[in-house]
Amino acid sequence: EIYQCDWSSDVCSSDLAQLNGLMQLAEAAQAVGAFSVVDVDSAAERDPLSAAPAYPRDLLAKSVEGYATLRFVVDSTGLIDMGTVKVIDSTHPAFVTAVRDAMPKMRFRPAMMGRNPVRQLAEQLFKFEIKKPLAAAGSPRP
Repeated sequence: EIYQCDWSSDVCSSDLAQLNGLMQLAEAAQAVGAFSVVDVDSAAERDPLSAAPAYPRDLLAKSVEGYATLRFVVDSTGLIDMGTVKVIDSTHPAFVTAVRDAMPKMRFRPAMMGRNPVRQLAEQLFKFEIKKPLAAAGSPRP
């Protein structure tokens, strides 16, 4: 057998959930005319110098942290096909708006099949966290 699992423990439950998630992603990719991460030789990757979502000011002022998970196709030029964007999960609508606003400016290295860039369905978690300032060296602590 290729895949074995000890059903007496829940060790494999996360593996099975991940496998199920990959299968669902593959089906979703096919529906939008793209490849899934398991189909390509190298997956699309966000360029480290790419645009990023801005923290929503009202949530930052209230110290609200959270996330937005979106699914979208990265086309063969490394741009997001905005017609394929789908919200998977979010803790606040403002986080989704921030991500959607930044997406047209985001750049990716496209997925590759052999030497050819291809469309790939991607799913990305965008975390919105407030960085706590580090205490200055030598300053007294309360």
